[in-house]
Amino acid sequence: MASLDKPVASLVEASWMDVFLKSWIAPGTAGKWGVAEMPAFKAGETRAANDGGSAFVIPAQTKNAEAAKAFVEFAMLNNEKYQLGSLALSGFMPSLKSTYDDPLFLGGDSYFAGQQVRQTYADVNGKIPSATVYGPDYRMMNSSVATAIQKFATGSISAADALKGAADEIKANLQ
Repeated sequence: MASLDKPVASLVEASWMDVFLKSWIAPGTAGKWGVAEMPAFKAGETRAANDGGSAFVIPAQTKNAEAAKAFVEFAMLNNEKYQLGSLALSGFMPSLKSTYDDPLFLGGDSYFAGQQVRQTYADVNGKIPSATVYGPDYRMMNSSVATAIQKFATGSISAADALKGAADEIKANLQ
């Protein structure tokens, strides 16, 4: 996570993080950020990943399940305009690859010193390996790391202490 008073910071995060950086995490740091592929765990290995996504649920007790399903399919799943709007407003990466040729992906972003960050997202998206099933300890590990990042981001602990704390908590929970 970025420390606003340090010259170098990095954060491996989703495309929607840029909206949070601009709006409330670090609004006064325009031009000081850039986007790159994540580091590989080993030289030559994949530098792309996906952690997340969206799920649409229609409760069994709904009175008109077919209409709800039709709405989701029309408005969200196969609608380039909706997906591009979500990208523009919220940073949500479209699932329709047909949107990646839209001018929205080509423009530079002044917050990121003019970099075409959305084009970077599209390029990286094409390198994400096939879906992986999360193991049974994923939620616990993800929660430990998220808590550590929050503590560091609020300045209550150092980056080294955050990493050590998350690692220690995960190790203890795995035993």
